[in-house]
Amino acid sequence: MWAGHMILSPVKVLFALMHTTLCSLVGLVTLAIDPSKGDWMMWNVGKRLWSMPLIRRIVGASLSVEIHPDTKRLAQQGKGCVLVANHTRLLDINAAFAASPLPIVFLS
Repeated sequence: MWAGHMILSPVKVLFALMHTTLCSLVGLVTLAIDPSKGDWMMWNVGKRLWSMPLIRRIVGASLSVEIHPDTKRLAQQGKGCVLVANHTRLLDINAAFAASPLPIVFLS
């Protein structure tokens, strides 16, 4: 069952909120110290520190990502690419961070 359909216990919700707050503070402090670290912050804080542990350890969902070879080649060229996701669930942003082969920026 996808985590977007799971009902989390109040304890897990509290842990998720505390974890998100801590990661947000780390990201804000990092950018306050060195604004040029945006990609580093999005990759290391957004993906590795916030999204992946939140999905796996707090929510308890597994995450499996398959990237099309053409997409992987584009990502490795370092020219940038646009990934489009449909944001319909609470954890979609975390799933996008965890699944993306590159540091990402969200537009709305």
